[in-house]
Amino acid sequence: MGSQDTFNLGDKVWYEAEDGNRYLMVVKEISSGGNTVSLYPFDSTSMLLKDESESKYTFIYKSNVRPATVVKEGNLTKAKRVAEHAVNRAVRAAEQKGHALSYPQKNFISQAIIHGYLEMKQDFELLEESGFFERM
Repeated sequence: MGSQDTFNLGDKVWYEAEDGNRYLMVVKEISSGGNTVSLYPFDSTSMLLKDESESKYTFIYKSNVRPATVVKEGNLTKAKRVAEHAVNRAVRAAEQKGHALSYPQKNFISQAIIHGYLEMKQDFELLEESGFFERM
């Protein structure tokens, strides 16, 4: 998937960092020249950032940003349901071993699952649209 020439404020995008990781972000500002964008973390996955300071994500070259076309209400709802189910299972497994998961731990697990689900949907979007999975 190539980069998009124009983004609008509030668009959800994948920021591909120099370390190879991909983060779900939202366009906060577009430079006057239009070559760079300023991003802030997407609420449902913000804990996954190594450095949560917004200044790290100011004026990112558009070549490092891809549209997050699958981040739609339906997919986000499905991702949250999957995460909720997985967190509940993790809580039960931890309790069976005599441990308890803290709220930050449960939130981190949930956000990681949401991010993974949306990233997987993005990676396989074209195959899904082509009906590949239905024909299997």
